This record gives sequence, structure tokens and C-alpha cells, in this order.
Amino acid sequence: MKILAVTGSRSDFDLLEPVLRLLEQSDRHDLTVFAGCAHLASRWGGTVSHIQGFRHVLKRPSLIDWDTPEARLKSMGLQLIALAQDIGELQPDLVLVLGDREDALLGATAAQYSWVPVAHIFGGDTGYQTVDDCVRHAISRLSALHFAASHQSAKRLVEMGEEEWRVHFAGNPALDRIVTHRSWRAEELADRFGINPMRPAVLVCQHPVSPDPEENARELKLILQALTAFDVEILLNTPNSDPGSSGALSITAEAAGVHLLKNLPQRDWVALLKHISLMVGNSSAGLLESAFLGIPAINVGARQLGREHAGNVEFVSAKADEIARAIQRALGDKSYREEVRQLGCPFGDGHAAERVLKVLDELDPTTLLPKRHRDYVSQTHGEGDATAA
Repeated sequence: MKILAVTGSRSDFDLLEPVLRLLEQSDRHDLTVFAGCAHLASRWGGTVSHIQGFRHVLKRPSLIDWDTPEARLKSMGLQLIALAQDIGELQPDLVLVLGDREDALLGATAAQYSWVPVAHIFGGDTGYQTVDDCVRHAISRLSALHFAASHQSAKRLVEMGEEEWRVHFAGNPALDRIVTHRSWRAEELADRFGINPMRPAVLVCQHPVSPDPEENARELKLILQALTAFDVEILLNTPNSDPGSSGALSITAEAAGVHLLKNLPQRDWVALLKHISLMVGNSSAGLLESAFLGIPAINVGARQLGREHAGNVEFVSAKADEIARAIQRALGDKSYREEVRQLGCPFGDGHAAERVLKVLDELDPTTLLPKRHRDYVSQTHGEGDATAA
């Protein structure tokens, strides 16, 4: 089967990569990777360099490096043009997208209008404070095949009107890397990150919530100020390319006493995740990967409100006193830390890519279109109600 996978940034590629590696190795599929948006922007680290080991990679610059919603929309227009041309020339049997960012939306839109079915990973999730939520559901409605990260998300997709046979539980592909990549010794961590491995390490990942750079700078500054009161190693990850990110980037550039991280290779990133004692910020990794690792996470602000999580996440407002109290509990309350370690993870077991590949290996893509709402199928064919797998 000829598959076109769409990625626009490190955030979706890092999750998609385990699936892409298995597809690349399979003799049943012919994979092409479309790399656009932030991957080709030097300001965001030129992460297209991470996309190695694939026979077919289409590099399509599209990001207008301008910190406004207008720039984001214009960039989307350029990327849609590139996708339309590539899909027209390649004529794939399936377009594969992941998540809730514009790259996935554009890939799904271009595929639908080209009469090519779409497979979507990470549909059915929730969250109601950013544009991501409605974009995610829009991608699901444009998609003909779904790989959900949790059973709850799979059930929600069916409730949205997706036919049951189209919905599969796979899990979070990011967990596959955690299972595969080894932990590092203390000396390796010290050499690579410059940290003292004998002190607790706190990873900060704070992305823009609004297009207002000042608001985003204020939130990140509050987090860093709160952490300086604790005897910890602070590891600060650079924010994503959303509008308003220039504010957080300015704080990142000026931050003292922190270890700055920018576009780490996946083996380095996983080694770091396995070592940290706490995640702080608003990255989805604080809800998804942290649960699998059994570490506490503190979500600051509105970005991830409403998202499914395992109970290891404390949601706080962007206020200094709330952030400080949550840090104290996460680092100092032994019973709470033990409780977090005992929690189960609803996002799979580290074998998501294998589940995706199994479905694709057995798939006849010509059966995926046309797509109809489950209620219509039930009414016209007399089928019973579907329930999520």
C-alpha cells in the first residue's frame, strides 16, 4: 500500500516516528514522508534533520516566521498548496496524520478533496481551552480510519458518529520509544546535559496558550521563579512554533541557572524522561508519557484543561503561590509520589506502532470510502448500535 505520512514539527514526528519506522521496514507498504512547516524553519531548529533513514522524504518549506495568527494562516495556505500537488502526483492509497495541529488538518483536507482515505492517530481526545480540540475533532470527521490512544478516546469517536469497525485502540506511540530506548547511567546524564544526577531534575515544557507574547512570557517566568526556590536541576525545553511563542522564547534566552534543551534526539529525550522527578508546564507529555513513567506532573494554565489523564497531573492556575505549592507536594510528599508510581496508564503499553501496522497490513484501502455517519448506516441497513472497542 502506498502511504503518505504528513508531519510538520518535532511534536507530531516524535509521536509518529515509531509507526513510520515499522512502515519503512515493511515490504507490504511504500512510505513517503511529507515534512513541512516548522521542520524546515531554522528558528525552530531545522528538525527536518531528525527525519532520517526513510527512502522517500518530501521537504516542503511553508512556515512564515512571523509571530501572529495571520502568519499561521498564510503558512497553512502554502502548505495546502504543496500537499495538493504532492498528493496529485504521488496518488497514495492512504494519507496518515497524527494529532491536532494544522499539519494534520491540512493533510486530511487535501486527502479528502483528492478522494484519498485518511488514517488518524490520536483522535477522540478532549481539551477545551485551545483551538486544538476543535481541530482534532475536525480531523476525525475527515478521517476514514482511527487509531485511538486510549479506550475512552475510541469510545468517544464512536459516539461522534464513526463506525465501530473504523476505530481501533492503539495507544500512544511515544510510549514505544520509552520501552525501546535504554536508561542512561549517571555519568552519561552528566556529560550530555550538564546536570548533577544526584539532585532531583525537573523538566519544564511550557507552550503558548494565546497569541499574546507577553502572557506566554509571564507564565513561563512564573514557573522558573517558583522552581528557583527548590534545590533541583531545572531543564528547560524550548516552546513550539504557535503564535505568541516569541514571548516564551525571550524568557528562554534570558533564563539563568537552567539547562536549555532544544530539539533533542529521541534517545536523549527518552533518557531524560526516565531520569526526571517532575514535569512542569503544559505539554501533552506531562499527561501522556509521565503517566507511563510513574512521575508527577504539574499543568500550569489552561492549555491542557479537559484532557484525559491518569491522575498523576495536578492542574494549577498561572499563579506563583499555586505553582509553588504543587511543586512542594510533587517533590516532597513521599506518599503522593508513591501513589503516582502505582497508577496505571490509560495510554497503552508501548506497543502502539505494532497495533497500527497490523491493521494496515490487513487493510484494503478501497473499502474506506465513501464514509458515512454511523447513525445513517444503522438506519439504512438495520445495524445495531456500535460500541467502542
